[in-house]
Amino acid sequence: MVDERRLIRPSDIAALAGVQPSAVSNWRKRSNSGFPEPVAGSRGRPLFDYDEVVAWLGPRPTIEELNTETTQWLWSAMDGARTYMPAEEFGQFALAVLCLRKMASLDDTTLRAWRAAADSSGGIAERLAAAFGAATALHPAWDRLLERPRGWDALGDAITATVVRGSDSLPPSRLAATADEVLTRLTRSYARAGGEHGYVSSPVSQLLASLAVGRDLFADEPKPHALKAAVPGLLAELGAVEEPAVLYDSTCGIGATLLLAARAVEGLWPVGREINTRVVTTARQRFFLAGVDADIAEADSIAADPIPGLHADVVVVEPPLGVRYSLGTNVDPTDPRWQFGTPVNAASDFAWIQDAIARLDERGRAYVVTAANVVFGGGFSQKVRKDLLVRGCIEAVIELPPKLLVHTSIKLFVWALRAPNARSRSVKLIEVPTESVQQSFGAPRIVDVPFPDLLADDDLNLVPRVWLDKGSMNTDELVGQLADRTAELTDATRHLTKAMPALPPGRDYSAVLVRSVRELQREGSLSLLRGTVPATKRQEDMPEGVVTPRHVREGLPEASGTGAHADPKEVTRLGDVLVTTLGKIHATVDFSGGRLVSQQVSIIRVDQNAFLPYFVAASLTGSWNERFLVGASIRHAQLGALEIPVPPLNVQHEIAHALATVRELQRQAHIVDAAGSAYTDSLLNALRHGADLTDHSTTEGTSR
Repeated sequence: MVDERRLIRPSDIAALAGVQPSAVSNWRKRSNSGFPEPVAGSRGRPLFDYDEVVAWLGPRPTIEELNTETTQWLWSAMDGARTYMPAEEFGQFALAVLCLRKMASLDDTTLRAWRAAADSSGGIAERLAAAFGAATALHPAWDRLLERPRGWDALGDAITATVVRGSDSLPPSRLAATADEVLTRLTRSYARAGGEHGYVSSPVSQLLASLAVGRDLFADEPKPHALKAAVPGLLAELGAVEEPAVLYDSTCGIGATLLLAARAVEGLWPVGREINTRVVTTARQRFFLAGVDADIAEADSIAADPIPGLHADVVVVEPPLGVRYSLGTNVDPTDPRWQFGTPVNAASDFAWIQDAIARLDERGRAYVVTAANVVFGGGFSQKVRKDLLVRGCIEAVIELPPKLLVHTSIKLFVWALRAPNARSRSVKLIEVPTESVQQSFGAPRIVDVPFPDLLADDDLNLVPRVWLDKGSMNTDELVGQLADRTAELTDATRHLTKAMPALPPGRDYSAVLVRSVRELQREGSLSLLRGTVPATKRQEDMPEGVVTPRHVREGLPEASGTGAHADPKEVTRLGDVLVTTLGKIHATVDFSGGRLVSQQVSIIRVDQNAFLPYFVAASLTGSWNERFLVGASIRHAQLGALEIPVPPLNVQHEIAHALATVRELQRQAHIVDAAGSAYTDSLLNALRHGADLTDHSTTEGTSR
């Protein structure tokens, strides 16, 4: 039975209280804090009772209350569904049901089918499937909004009924907000996915939407924020395009920026392109639930112009920053968009910048988010910066505060761009200041730098802080900045120390047998299969969703439904171990199944009464197996020769848990590394500019 309590995670508690997750960890570890104990979940993934947490937090001004009346059922269902499907797939299922609920409010035939499902006492999964079919038979265009994850019917009646009846209890006006809450919770748990496809109402998306429509979309935000404080000054300095009609985003993800802007300006036509099929569906679902018309389609916006001849009044672009991204090998050097040079992987952000400029007429403007390397880097990056500058395409460069993205701490910059303009003779360089020790936020710092000064700089550096701080810096700000960085480094170090894993208990492994894959296959503990999809010369020629060696190394693709109609013998099952031994041994577990696999990838199907799939995948990559790699040019190994230890299942679970916690420890170490770099920069700046650090509080780390 689904627990009727509202269960929330530590990340949800942090969002409630308006603090960092590390603060929640500190509350839990203080014996005298009275913080509530977990009521469900596991040691590594504890779940807390919402009401108990809110009672403990008390009437704090920073609490952002969540809507418990309309979403309590949703969080309970999501936590209950973990046994049956990954959280991302449950999110797909929930959004499809919410869309069906809205369709029922628009059409009587769909409403009758929906009522049959919502009011049923049994067999609700079958009735829900019938409602999906009724909706798409009547309106074929709705089919692209009702994409359901493979295996959704495995949820069973209890969880399916919770989602359907919970959705039925919502008024149509609440459906869009509920979908956004689902996506927000998912991206808190899977930050990388948010980095690739966007977050609901992220600060960066809010900033881009505000600049696009010339309105302060942070105005109603209750919490103070550096960007909220800066937007009025940015709008006053940059102005806005008058009465924009078309807003284009070449890598729109889930439509975060487009939807915010379209909700703010009636009649604005959002146009978005996105390379990921699953994410395109999510974006379309969000616009449908919000009642906003839009042109959202799947396309690789860099490989080829997806909409030749499109001219937009405003272009916004937030590329997938902080995640591995490659332009590939199919960038066409003859594409007229590359008027400043064919993009290269070392400076791929200039592909988005050039595409944006190519869309603009004389009155248009583009806002493109980039990393720091294109603002001051050398080589191709420096050449393009100079060409953009000389042709008057750069109106402003805005340096944003750190840590605006959940999945990465990289520094972000926003380029305000226009079509080539011979009248332009200077560039506005703007810094949005970070918070002070008192957590107060100020107006943006702005300097208008003439072209001759920029061109005289050997590096053609467009980092605003460099030009704002030429000569001297405000030493009081440096002292405050160093105190901040000290506290951040201290907190990160403490968090790292407390993340030390509980190592497996001391055991005698001397009796543990070691078997080769070939021997285990003969014993029947596993079977060895090969992918069935023929390999292609180029990665981009492989059908979408097919698992290739690159996916085994870097992460499996979204489940696209490619294998839905294939022979069941040719698709993966939940728990299959996917392996490639070309160059180096890589292995991963398919936790959803239903995928087609390239012939270059092997499939190990284990007897889960004998083996934990994650343990098998980890063992295959053990250093002892590297001796089986042979070959002069491209080394490879015979999979049957690789060796796997065979301890009891309980020992496999212990080791798998230890490996997972060590991986989290490595992630925390990266955070410490970033905090250490920021502290080093602040300390050296204080030295360079003669700051007085005799106040002991600036050098003693304090936890926030």
